[in-house]
Amino acid sequence: MKKFLFLIVIFFVSFGINAQNLGVKGGLNLSTANVTNSSLTFKMKPGMNVSMFFQKDLVGEILSIRPEFGVYQKGYKYDLLGSNTINFNYMQFDLDARLKIPVIPVYFLFGPYGAYAISGESVYDSGLIDPITSVVDFGNDKTSPLDFGLSTGVGFVQKIALLSLFVECKYEIGIFDYNDYPNSNSEFKNRNLVFSAGLMIGL
Repeated sequence: MKKFLFLIVIFFVSFGINAQNLGVKGGLNLSTANVTNSSLTFKMKPGMNVSMFFQKDLVGEILSIRPEFGVYQKGYKYDLLGSNTINFNYMQFDLDARLKIPVIPVYFLFGPYGAYAISGESVYDSGLIDPITSVVDFGNDKTSPLDFGLSTGVGFVQKIALLSLFVECKYEIGIFDYNDYPNSNSEFKNRNLVFSAGLMIGL
């Protein structure tokens, strides 16, 4: 996995050398799990996201490509003899196509993402005693640290000289089942609603 992350960093830096724009952004995640064959109800939990990206224009400012690298908090909540919250901290790489609508300050995003969990925890709150926190041991806890899927989104941008201020909303659909329990017929896939704001500067 270290080799994979190294290759991602090399690609990211190499792309940045030829990019016209550099940006940073951060905000709020609302994530849950799409789970099959379960009687439990899985609810959204809040988290944060922070990342940086390069943007290279392909057709003026109308069509651009935007690789992004950052940290995303995901997970889910469910009720079973109390409140249970699962938190995952991912290093995530997105490769988005950005379509800017001419004249109006609106753009659309679409592309794949890949992520690797660097840490995780499970919090159980019975409501009777202090919450109990345990560390997720990926592999031994039958949970894969991998996640990949597709995302789509919309944003609004205000350009001031070389500086662009923006807000955007993306929705991530995980297509990888990270449940590694043997003989389990349940699939766990991430779902994540991403709200973020940031700035981009021309290079």
